Amino acid sequence: MIYSVIEFTREEKYIKEFLELPGRLYSKKELMQNKEEELAVLNETHPLSHYFHIHRLLVTDEGKRTVCRAILTVYENDRTAYLGFFESENSRRAV
Repeated sequence: MIYSVIEFTREEKYIKEFLELPGRLYSKKELMQNKEEELAVLNETHPLSHYFHIHRLLVTDEGKRTVCRAILTVYENDRTAYLGFFESENSRRAV
């Protein structure tokens, strides 16, 4: 299977897919997602957003179905990047 990585900005289609993936992966009892907070980070309206820059990432399969998501966070004057909001289907190739 061939996978594609999409770096997006504020496209509604990708934001929707980013927010919906955890609901497909976990049962309601296991789901720890806070969609409002995630949306604020994605839209850069979170109170702490002015401290960092983000790269919004989705991985899609051959059928263009989202199978993985993450946000790569970079702080000015920090050589370390931080991976967060990571969720993936149970597939080594999707990760």
